[in-house]
Amino acid sequence: MRIETETIGAGEARRRGVYEWPVSRRTVSRYPWRYDRPVIAYIDSGSARIETDDGNIEVEAGDLVKLPSDLDCVWIVKQPVVRYYRVQPWDPAG
Repeated sequence: MRIETETIGAGEARRRGVYEWPVSRRTVSRYPWRYDRPVIAYIDSGSARIETDDGNIEVEAGDLVKLPSDLDCVWIVKQPVVRYYRVQPWDPAG
């Protein structure tokens, strides 16, 4: 299960309506997480490393992150993160 990232910046995030999505804030921490459904997240500020069995990925302010369903990972928040996110519809076809 591969995590995809795209750097879009605040202007493009605004154009895509990202700032209307729910927001999550995390302080410097380490926590496990499981994604049962696909999620798109925009990192508005801060930075983190997402660790998975398939490797690690660094994310920072301006990144749009696509997290697949059935993903087990560990978030390591290096700088406090403000993240807007949108849960995608479940796709039975995978």
